[in-house]
Amino acid sequence: MLWATALLLWALRWGRFLLGAAWKPLVGALEILAASEGEVHTRVSLRRKIARIADDSLGDAKLAFEAQATALRDEPSDLGVRAELEAYAVKADMLVELDQVMEEIAA
Repeated sequence: MLWATALLLWALRWGRFLLGAAWKPLVGALEILAASEGEVHTRVSLRRKIARIADDSLGDAKLAFEAQATALRDEPSDLGVRAELEAYAVKADMLVELDQVMEEIAA
């Protein structure tokens, strides 16, 4: 029974790796689109998609935090972006960085 559990854990890790590899090019493309987008609302929407994919599909809360922080810098009055950023900060243990972002947008 122990070998079955070990095999299942290995398969889950390997599957996540394979799925993560498929999502990384999409995140890269979204980052390029966001960097070249002139309209703030669209840029924020793209950054939020990057954050969701990073967290949900890649399991990378730090990347999710960074994308969401960029979205908040673009649209500091968006309470939804702010709430999501706070959740990613807790998940990624980036509370110091969250304080820095909040101070930056308050200035």
